[in-house]
Amino acid sequence: MNETSDSNRPEIRLARSDAERERIYRFRYAVYVDEMGKRPSYADHDGKRLWDPLDEDATLLYAAAGDEIVATVRINLAGVNGFDDHWNAIYHLAHWAGFPPETLSMTSRLMVAPAWRGSTVLAALLAAIFRFARERGVRFDFCNCSPSLVEFYEQLGYRRYADGFMDQDAGYHVPLVFMAEDVVHMRAVRSPFWRDARNLPADASGTAWFLAEFPEHAVHINKRLVDTDGFWSLMEDRLHIDPRKGIGLLKGLDETQARAFLDSGTVLPCKAGEVIIRPGDIGNEMFVVLDGVAEVWGLDVDGKRHSLAVVGPGQVFGEIAFVAKTPRTAQVVANTDMELLILTQAFIKRALKKMPEIVAPVLLNLSVILCERLRGTTQNWLDTLQRLEENDSA
Repeated sequence: MNETSDSNRPEIRLARSDAERERIYRFRYAVYVDEMGKRPSYADHDGKRLWDPLDEDATLLYAAAGDEIVATVRINLAGVNGFDDHWNAIYHLAHWAGFPPETLSMTSRLMVAPAWRGSTVLAALLAAIFRFARERGVRFDFCNCSPSLVEFYEQLGYRRYADGFMDQDAGYHVPLVFMAEDVVHMRAVRSPFWRDARNLPADASGTAWFLAEFPEHAVHINKRLVDTDGFWSLMEDRLHIDPRKGIGLLKGLDETQARAFLDSGTVLPCKAGEVIIRPGDIGNEMFVVLDGVAEVWGLDVDGKRHSLAVVGPGQVFGEIAFVAKTPRTAQVVANTDMELLILTQAFIKRALKKMPEIVAPVLLNLSVILCERLRGTTQNWLDTLQRLEENDSA
C-alpha cells in the first residue's frame, strides 16, 4: 500500500483530453489483462489498451500520483445518448420508464493499481464520482459485478434487485442499483457516501417507488443489515441443520468460531438453469450450497459434455480456482433455484490475519475436500479406462 503526505496524495481528475483517455485505456489493460489475467474480446492486445463502445459517451475520472494513473472509474449518463438495448435488458430499465433519462447513470471500469489498494485513493475516487453524479441530477446509478464483489458494492449502498446474468467476457455477474438520495439506507450500511449525501437535498419517493416496484428485493440478504445472530439463524434455516454439521468446511469449529467465520460471507440467490461458472472464467470465489442443487459438467477431448458431479446443501464448488488462482475448469449449472454462500480469497486473507486459529482448520477441511474430489476423479478415470479396454477386447 502506498500512503503519502498530503502534498503527494493522488489528485482526482476529470479526463478532458484524448491523451488522458488513452492513458486510462492503457492503465485498464495493465490491471485487467496483465495483472488479473482476463481476456475480454474487445481488448486491444497489440496496443495494450482496454476500450469498449461505452467509452464514446462516458465521463472518465482518475486518480493521479504525479504523472502516474493509480485508479480510475467510468460513468455514463443516460441523459447524454441513452443506453442501448443490451444495457436496458441487463438492468431491466423498462421499470424506470417513468423517470427522466437525466436521473439515470451507469458506473463501470472501477480499477485501482495494486500498490494503491488499501489506501485512501479508492474512497477519494468514489466520493468524486458520487458528487459528479449528484451535481447532474442522477437519482439511480446502475452497475454489475462478479459474485465476489457483491459485498463491496452493498457496503457502498448498492442493492441487488434482479437475477444475475452471464457476461460473455467476464462470466456470471450480478446487477445492482444505487439510490443516490437514500440517505437512510446509506447510513444503515455505513456507506462512505453518507457523509456527503446527508448534506444534500433528498427525495425519498425514489426509494419508496423502488421497494414497491421490486418487492422481491427483500430476498437479497445484505450482510451490512444483518447481525451475526441473524446470519447464523439464516444459515440454520437454509440448511435445516447446525451449519457446523451441514457445511464440511466448518468441521471441528465450535459455534463461536463458526459464527465468526461465516460473518463475512455473501448470500447469492440463483435461478434454475442459470450457468454460475464456465470453463476458462477467471474467478477468486468459492461457493457453498445453502439450498438447492447444482450440477458440475466437463468436456471430453471430443467436446462432448459429461456430468461430473451433483452438489447439494453444505457442499462446495469452485474450490480449485479459489485455491490455485487458475481459470475455471468446469461448467456449473443450477438444477434448481438455489442460494449460495460466497467465500472470496480476499476474505480468507483478511481472516488469516484476524483469526488464524479459525482459518487454519477451515483450510485443512478444504484440503480434505480437494483430496476427496481428486480421488473421485481418478476413480472415474480408471473406470473409464477399464470400460474402454473391455470394449476393445470384446
